[in-house]
Amino acid sequence: MKLNINKTKFEKISNVTVPDIFYKRLRSGIDVIDNAFGDGFLPSSTVVMSGEPGTGKTTFLLQVLEQLAVRKYNVGYVSGEECIELLKVNCDRIGVKNVLACNETRLSAILEQIPQFDALVIDSFQSLSTSKRGLAHEKECVEKICAAAKKHQTTVFIISHITKTGKMKGSTLLPHSVDVVCHLTRHDDFDEFEDKSVVLNITKNRFGPTLVRELNFTATGYDWTTVKQTKVESAAAPKSQRIQEETNTIKDLANKIKDGAFSIDEVSKKISNKPRAYYVLGQLTKNNIIEKVTKKGTHKTHYKFK
Repeated sequence: MKLNINKTKFEKISNVTVPDIFYKRLRSGIDVIDNAFGDGFLPSSTVVMSGEPGTGKTTFLLQVLEQLAVRKYNVGYVSGEECIELLKVNCDRIGVKNVLACNETRLSAILEQIPQFDALVIDSFQSLSTSKRGLAHEKECVEKICAAAKKHQTTVFIISHITKTGKMKGSTLLPHSVDVVCHLTRHDDFDEFEDKSVVLNITKNRFGPTLVRELNFTATGYDWTTVKQTKVESAAAPKSQRIQEETNTIKDLANKIKDGAFSIDEVSKKISNKPRAYYVLGQLTKNNIIEKVTKKGTHKTHYKFK
């Protein structure tokens, strides 16, 4: 599987530099959910959610996105299952107002949207379309989504259908490749007409605990019984804020250099590490904010603000 993992040479683990963002989480402020997933959602992680019909997979994720949006994260919902108009009817019922949404099933189009979001839901994995079929189709979807999430530090949630026997549809590629696997099931006392008891079962979590939580699913969405404001000091800043702060850091660096031309090595010493420096410089170049220049006496690529 090609998941944007490129450290092919052995390196002493104590010498590996970890970007600061991997020590922070996207916090929804819903304590029961943040705690269940490991103190929030790790930027660049992929989460697959499956569940029995009627257990509120869409509702659950829309409510989580809404709380992230309230905290200034840029969040989106890609629906391949129902039209935007019907999705809005559901959102009105559960009080969701700030989530960006679209109808799309083409994998290529969805991949183009991932960079702009802090968190994105894909509903559903089975609705995705590529030019391939069968296992090759699944592999392409899994590889490219996971790689894009890691490259752009976006948390991607993927809804997956289940079979009549309760297993996730398709091969085992999806649950084996993602970082978190969770499942919603009806509790024994699930009531079709009253508030419903739904069980959240996190069976795989590379960055947090595996556990079981009982949740209350009502006619107006999930009732998060203890919703408290999460401390912001250890929460991940929105992607737009992070890149703006890094841009300002690079500007300060450029102002201290006589000709204003800076190298990737100089930038990497200022912001996290070299992979992140390459990413930020790539985004600034793409947005026509900086340009590549030739600096006398050097053979390395340099950059300069326009």
